[in-house]
Amino acid sequence: MRSFVYVGSYTSVDRNGRGSGISVFRAEPPGQPWTHVQTLATVDNPSLLRTASTGRMLYAVHGGRTTVSAFAVDPLKGWIAARGSRQSGGKNPVDIGFLGGERFLVTANYSSGTVALLPLDETGRLQPACQIIPLRRPGYRADEQSPSMPHGVTVDSSGNFVLVPCKGLDSVFIFRFDASGQLLPAEIPFAACKPGSGPRHAVFHPRLPVLYVVGELGSCVQTFRWDAANGSLHEMQIRSSLPNAAAPQSAAAEIAIAANGRDLYASNRGHDSIVHFLTDEATGSLGTATWTPCHGHEPRFFVLASGGCALHVANQESDTIVSFPLNDAGQLGSPSVSANVGSPSSICFGAPSAGAA
Repeated sequence: MRSFVYVGSYTSVDRNGRGSGISVFRAEPPGQPWTHVQTLATVDNPSLLRTASTGRMLYAVHGGRTTVSAFAVDPLKGWIAARGSRQSGGKNPVDIGFLGGERFLVTANYSSGTVALLPLDETGRLQPACQIIPLRRPGYRADEQSPSMPHGVTVDSSGNFVLVPCKGLDSVFIFRFDASGQLLPAEIPFAACKPGSGPRHAVFHPRLPVLYVVGELGSCVQTFRWDAANGSLHEMQIRSSLPNAAAPQSAAAEIAIAANGRDLYASNRGHDSIVHFLTDEATGSLGTATWTPCHGHEPRFFVLASGGCALHVANQESDTIVSFPLNDAGQLGSPSVSANVGSPSSICFGAPSAGAA
């Protein structure tokens, strides 16, 4: 079995990009550099990547632009080929989620403050957006609505709800995915986050009804209890993603939780570290925290390898993918550089495939 890795990057001068497009690698055993397979250099700012569950389609949003794109994946060689783009329903799409058995793609448009729903045909190609929703929070003046800045898309395990962390309005917006293929506001349409926290991304606990939200501006992780009956959130806890002695010039970025539900991780840009929280097995609340330098600058993104054996960090300003083995306690081991990529902003693993090397 082999596994391919897809790395998105910033390519344009206006985004201080040094990347070439989407880079494809074959993952190698821990401690060994990944093997370069392909670079699709015609792609503009592929800032975040997601693969379909089949592993045969890859999707990208284009940072600072207005499109989302689809790519066919060769499951044996890992190569990708463009399969068209569509308007994302706003400017600067930043994240992707799948709904309705992957018959729909949902994206958040950061600069326009909108969420858009795009159908996928039977081959996985994108169709024009069927719904574009401006984000509004009651109580905010009209002139404060334009910088709503949604930054994430998280789908619950049932596939019935979509949660959108909104950096500008310090909220997590909650939508119900209707059987007719439409997004509708949940019974309680948003949850307020800590003022000034700037919620960016979110992740569900794999077993408990708990959601974790990383706050970019407040460098924090907020824990919410999740009520799947009506799609509502109830705050439980707020923890800093930084140690007490850390300098304030830092911004949190990514968040992920291990399949065991015990180990939660978040990245800090500026402090340039990965924080590892242990969670309470009964409540999901965050306990002991430890910090590990990410051995690079601006860890915009990281991902846990399937099986939980490693954590891979995209250090955007160091042009490196740094990999850390994880021990049985979820702690980060000695780092190694898996790949050199200009301005890496996203890492996505494809489905494992059989075949000769």
